[in-house]
Amino acid sequence: MSVTRSGGVAGIRREWRIDVDGDGRADWILLLDACPWSSADVGGAPDAAPGAGSTAAGASAPRGADRMTWTIAADGPEQPRRAELPEPELTGPWRELVDRVQRDGQPVSARVRALPGEDRPIKHRPVEPRDGA
Repeated sequence: MSVTRSGGVAGIRREWRIDVDGDGRADWILLLDACPWSSADVGGAPDAAPGAGSTAAGASAPRGADRMTWTIAADGPEQPRRAELPEPELTGPWRELVDRVQRDGQPVSARVRALPGEDRPIKHRPVEPRDGA
């Protein structure tokens, strides 16, 4: 399972991951089942409008510039689940899930994070000074 926070003023992306096996698995499953996956902006959902999430009032929350967006991905035995939520919608079981992954999981370094669709880590190249600089 992974939790990714992106956006904000600097646009910095942070990610945390946890592998759930063994004794605590049942607690994680209960927490995942408590999250309203069907009402979140789920990646690839045909009925979800781009950029639309659901709020308690049922209206779309504005994403806006400089706001954090959270992507939550869980690979389960039945099917993978994925949701993208703007910061104001990260409440209730979503907040509990994100907090727990951050607390019990491991941060993923940008050096080992792969780009979408790639199996290899991102490689950072040093910036070469320009002539006359």
